[in-house]
Amino acid sequence: MSNIKNVEAFEKLAGLCSGYGGSYNPGSPNLTLPALHQLLVQARERLQDVNTARSAYDHATNQREVAFSDLGVLSTRIISALRSSGALRQTVADARTMVRKLQGAKVPDRLPVPSGKTLTENPVGKKRRARGMDFHSRAHEFEKLLTLLAGVTEYKPNEADLQLGKLHDRLLELYKSNSEVKLKAVDWRQTRTIRDQVMATGKDSLYDTSQAVKEYVRSVFGTSSPAFRAVSKLSFTKTT
Repeated sequence: MSNIKNVEAFEKLAGLCSGYGGSYNPGSPNLTLPALHQLLVQARERLQDVNTARSAYDHATNQREVAFSDLGVLSTRIISALRSSGALRQTVADARTMVRKLQGAKVPDRLPVPSGKTLTENPVGKKRRARGMDFHSRAHEFEKLLTLLAGVTEYKPNEADLQLGKLHDRLLELYKSNSEVKLKAVDWRQTRTIRDQVMATGKDSLYDTSQAVKEYVRSVFGTSSPAFRAVSKLSFTKTT
């Protein structure tokens, strides 16, 4: 919001300087009226670039959420298909561990086996919840699950969306959505850097120029003049 307010204040500053007529005649090229108006246009364009890049990033993250939205349901169906195929119990257990991680749950903890009791009599501890997995980790766990399925000869479902070919297509979709978010994040970061250079950090930035204009107006009209009082009321924040 400070950037927007700075642009609004700079527009008022340029308008005031235009109203001074021929009395406003700075020697510094970056303080001339054409230069001020050009800087104003540039600042507005950079703000719009950031907004556009942010919208593209938001769209990419939304698309990724859609791509991952039913991954938990799909992985559960895969486990059911694997169990019904007659695969080894140990293989199914390995797959279920991957699915738990993918869905954000950890394997239940078992309490130590008390003396005189068998393992089956030992109570099961509380299930722990894993910290929310990021999208890249979830895609990686899904890939591990598909690698396991590829080694199970019994896994031959008739349902098209559960077959390995379709599942690999789905994996590519997940990785593509992650890559798209990365690209849009880079674009957004770059536009913010360029905006900041125009607004505050670069040579002849909007902030530095506004301060120089104020000093020039003070030098021409004096500290107690209405002209300087008008520009001195305009507030600028140096944002980074």
